[in-house]
Amino acid sequence: MKNYILISFMFLLALNIYGQSWTKVIEEGDNFEEAILKVDAYYTEHPQSHLDYKLYRRWQEYARHRLSKDGRAVNVSAINYSAYQSLKKSMASQRSTHGDWEEIGPFDYVANDSWSGGGLGRINCTAFHPTNNQIMWVGTAGGGMWKTTNGGSTWFSMTDAFSSIGISEIVLNPSDPNIIYLLTGDSEASPPNAGFPGKSSVGVLKTTDGGVTWKPTGLSYNVSQNVYPTKLIIHPTNGEILFATMKSQGIMRTTNGGTTWTQYQSGRTVWDIEFAIDLPDVIVAISDTGLLRSITGGATWIVDNDPSFPASYQRAEIAMSESNPENVYIVFGGDTNVPGTFNGLYKSTDFGATFTMQSNTPNILDGTLGGTSGTDQAWYDLSIVVDPSDDSKVFVGGVNLWKSEDDGATWSRETWWTRNYVPTDPYVHADWHDLYFRDNRLVANVDGGIYYTEDFGNSWTELTSGLSIMQFYEIDILNDEYIGGSQDNGTNGGDLNGDTCDQLWGGDGFGAVWHTGDNSIQYISNQNAIYRRQFGTSIPISPIELGDNDYWFTEIEMHTTDPDYVFVTSNPPGGGEKDLFRGNGDAFGFDWDDLGISDIVDCQIEGFVQGESNDEVMYVASCELVFKTSNLGATAPDWLPLNLPFYSDGNPVDVEINTTNEDHVWVAISGYLDNDKVWYSSNGGDTWINYSGALPNVSMNCLVFAPNSSDGIYVGTDIGVFYRDATLSDWVYFSNFLPNVQVFDMKVSGGILYVGTHGRGLWKSPTFSSCPENITLTTANDPSNPYNPGTQFYHASNSINSSRLIGGGIGSDIHYQSGNFTDLVPGFWVKAESSLEVKVGGCPD
Repeated sequence: MKNYILISFMFLLALNIYGQSWTKVIEEGDNFEEAILKVDAYYTEHPQSHLDYKLYRRWQEYARHRLSKDGRAVNVSAINYSAYQSLKKSMASQRSTHGDWEEIGPFDYVANDSWSGGGLGRINCTAFHPTNNQIMWVGTAGGGMWKTTNGGSTWFSMTDAFSSIGISEIVLNPSDPNIIYLLTGDSEASPPNAGFPGKSSVGVLKTTDGGVTWKPTGLSYNVSQNVYPTKLIIHPTNGEILFATMKSQGIMRTTNGGTTWTQYQSGRTVWDIEFAIDLPDVIVAISDTGLLRSITGGATWIVDNDPSFPASYQRAEIAMSESNPENVYIVFGGDTNVPGTFNGLYKSTDFGATFTMQSNTPNILDGTLGGTSGTDQAWYDLSIVVDPSDDSKVFVGGVNLWKSEDDGATWSRETWWTRNYVPTDPYVHADWHDLYFRDNRLVANVDGGIYYTEDFGNSWTELTSGLSIMQFYEIDILNDEYIGGSQDNGTNGGDLNGDTCDQLWGGDGFGAVWHTGDNSIQYISNQNAIYRRQFGTSIPISPIELGDNDYWFTEIEMHTTDPDYVFVTSNPPGGGEKDLFRGNGDAFGFDWDDLGISDIVDCQIEGFVQGESNDEVMYVASCELVFKTSNLGATAPDWLPLNLPFYSDGNPVDVEINTTNEDHVWVAISGYLDNDKVWYSSNGGDTWINYSGALPNVSMNCLVFAPNSSDGIYVGTDIGVFYRDATLSDWVYFSNFLPNVQVFDMKVSGGILYVGTHGRGLWKSPTFSSCPENITLTTANDPSNPYNPGTQFYHASNSINSSRLIGGGIGSDIHYQSGNFTDLVPGFWVKAESSLEVKVGGCPD
C-alpha cells in the first residue's frame, strides 16, 4: 500500500511540471527522424509533463512503424483499407480455409487496484436516433462503429470489415435514420502540426440501409493523401447537405448526399463547425487562423476573426445555444507559444459577429484538482456543450469535466479521473473527446468509454459494457486466463471463458507475463515502472528509478527454463539509453543485471526471444538491427550483430524462433517496403531468405511460432493474421471472422492462437489445420457479424454445403472452392452488392 500511495502522489506532482508541448518543437518539412531527434533533445533539457509526454510516446510508437521508405507520412488507413479489399482478388485462388475466430472481449471490467480508474477503450463520437432514445451509435478509435437498440444495455459492431480505420464522426439523415454517414480516421491521435502517420482518413462513407452495406462517397482519400478529420455535420432538416472539415483542408460541402463535394477555405485547419440552432443558413466555424462565418448556408464564407481572440492556440471548439440561438461559445486550448494553458472561454451574443472573453482561469484543461498546473493536452481532448434549456450552464471537457453556471465566468470541477484519490468526487475516465445533450441527459465520450449524467454532473452512469474495443499492446495466456496491457486503460486480466476483466493496474499497460514457476505471480508494467503482482498487490521492482517514464512499450519475458529469472526492457525519455535487464528476486527485493544492450543500440528494443532447446541463445530486434548472443547466462553476454540483407531498408519489429531449434529464426519488418515483410534464417542468422511471399504491403507487427509444426509461423499485421510453414509455398490468410483490425500481439496455448488487437479486444482461433474434405456452413456455425461478414475463404477437397445468410457492403467478400461441388441449399441468401465467388478446384495446399 505504501508503494501504491507513493505512485499516486508522484504522478499527481508530475502534473504540475511546466513545459512546452513537444508538438511545438517539430517543424513543417521535418521527416520522422528529424522530428524525433528534436523532441528527444528537448526532453533531455526539460522535465516531462505527463499529459504531454504520454501523447508523444503513443504517437511515436505508432508512427515509426508506418512510414514511407524516405521516412515520410503516408495514409495508413487508406493503405490498410486498400490492402484488405485486394485480398479477394489476389489470394482467393491461392489460399486454403484457415482460421475460425471467436471474440473473447473483454466486454466489461471491474476496477480493482487501479489509480487511474479503468475502462474498455476510447470513444470518439456518439450519434442518436432522431425519435428513439434507445437507439445510439458510437465511433471508436480502432474498433469501428457500434450500435445499441436498448439504450446501451447491449452493443454490436457494424463495421468489422473496416474497423481499423477509426471513426471520428457519425451523422444521420434527419428524415431517414437508415442513411448514415461516417467520417473516417482518428485525428485525436495525430498532433496538429506533425504530418506523420496516425489513423488518417479514407473520407466519408455512407449507408442507406442502416449499416448493412457501406459505400464510399465522393469525398475519398488515397494512399498519398495524408488527411486527418476533425468534424462532420449534417443540415438539421435537409439530409442532402453536409459539411466535413479536415486538418489543412478547410471545409468540404455537399448538397447531394455526398456524391460531390466543394472545397472552401483551403489550407486552413478547421477544428469545429456548427449550424445555428433553427437558423441553418448561419454557420460558425473555428480554424487555426480564426473565425469563419457563413450566412448563406455555406455557399460563401467570411473570415471574421475577433481581435480579442488568443494570438495563438492549438485547438478550439464551438457550442451553440438552443435556448438562445444568437449565443455562441468557443473554448480555446493549448497556446502554441506558451506552456500548456487554458486560452479562454469566449461568448458571442450576435451569432459570432463579436465575442467577449468570459474567463481564462483556472486551467480547466489540466489534470489537477484545482486547475493549477501549466499543462494541457487540448489538441488531443477538448469538448464543449451548453445546456439546451439554460445556456448559462456551460460544460468543458479536457482531462476532467468542468462546469460553469454563469456563462463561463467561474468554474467548478465535476469529475475526477482516478477512483483512488479524492474518492468523494464522481469518477469518469480521463480525456474527454466529445459532449452531447440528449433531452436532459449529458453524454460524454472519453478514453475509457461512454458515460452520461442526468443531474448536470453530480452522478454518472457508464454505458460501455458490451463494447469490445480494448486497444491491447501485449498479452499473455495461462490455462484459461489472460492478462494484457492496453492503451490508457491499464493492465487487465480475465477468464478466457468470461466477459469481464479485472483491471490490475492503471496508466498505459505494456508487457505482462505470468511467472512460470508460481502462477500466483504476474509481472506487469506501465510507463513508470515494472511491477511484481501477487494476491492483488503490485510492488514496483524496476531496475531504473521509479517515475521517470522509463518503461514505455517495455517488453517482459520469463526465462524459458529457469523461472527465477525475468527479462525486461527499458526505454528512457529524451533519447536515453535503451537497455535489456535480467532480474532475480521476490517480494522483498530484486537484483538486476544490465545485459549491455545499450552499448549496441541507439533506439528502442522491439522484441527479444530466448531459446528453449538452448537457453544460452537470445535474439534481440531493435528498430535498426537484429543481434544475438550464445552465452546469455554470462554476467556480460557477448552480442553479435547479424548480417541482415534488409538492414539498409527494413525496420525490424519482432523476432521469433522455432522452440525446438534455435537456429531457425524469423524477423518481421514494419513499414511499406513491398516484398520486405518477413525474413527467415535456418542457420542462426548467418544467411537469410526473403520469406515475404504474397504478404500484403501493410505493417507487420508481431510473430509467434506454431508448436508441433514444420517451421510454422504466424505474423500479425495491420489487417489481420497470416500463416506459413515448410509445407506451404506461400502465406495463408488466417483471418476468417477476425475483424479487419491491427493485431499487436499473439500467443499460442493449448492448440489455440490468441491475438491481442489494437481496438477490438482479444480473439481466439484453433491453430492452422489442413484443408478438410467436406464443409457444412449454416447460420448456426457462422459467428460473423451479419452487417459485415468480412472476407472469408472456404476450401474443401470434395464439397461445400452452405445455407448461410450473407450481408453486403464493404468487406463482404465470400469465396467457396471445392474439389467436386458446392451446394447452396434452401435457406442460403446473399444480399445484392455482396461479393460471392464459387469455384470448383479443390484445396490450393
